[in-house]
Parts: sequence; structure tokens; C-alpha cells
Amino acid sequence: MNEQEFDSRFPRPFVRADAIQADARARRCATLAAALWGNADHLQRQLAAPHPEIPQGFELSDFQELQQRVLVFQWFAHRRFPTFPDAQHPQLWEARREVLRRAIEYLEDR
Repeated sequence: MNEQEFDSRFPRPFVRADAIQADARARRCATLAAALWGNADHLQRQLAAPHPEIPQGFELSDFQELQQRVLVFQWFAHRRFPTFPDAQHPQLWEARREVLRRAIEYLEDR
């Protein structure tokens, strides 16, 4: 496969605007993660609540994107970097995933 054949498989080239948009989405996900999970005490409260407290300013699609990013991150952390600090705490990620799953379920039912 030459370069032209490779490029023809994509609708358009990845340009600076795409990078800026991807960066903004990544920052939005990080902000949502911090607001949703917080520190260990906040995460514990989120788990104990009937449904997680939903941070204002975020939509269902933001939660779904965060869910996808968590799955990708965990795959890399466990498969590629087993000594990465968060890879050594699977219970923490299980709690985070549960809060996220319950938040998505709550938003879908509203």
C-alpha cells in the first residue's frame, strides 16, 4: 500500500483543528472524571448514594466518552504498563467504573 492508497481510506487528513478538538475533548473528560470521582472520600460517597451526583454542565455523551477512555486507559495500563501505579489498584478502577456506569444509567433513565 502506498501513501496515496493509505490516505484514501480516511475521509480527510488529520489537521491542526482536529488535534485542538481532540485536546478539548480529552480535557473535558479529565474535568468530568475529577468532578465525578474526586478523592477517595468523594468516590466512597458516590458509591454509597442511591445514584451518583451528576456534575453540572455535562451531557450523557460526555459520560459515554469518558467510559470509552477509561476502557482504553485500563487496557494500556494493564497490558502495556503493568507497573503503572493505577494498574496496581484494580479495586479503585472497579469503583470508578461502577460510579460511571450508574451515572450513565441514571442519565439514560431521566
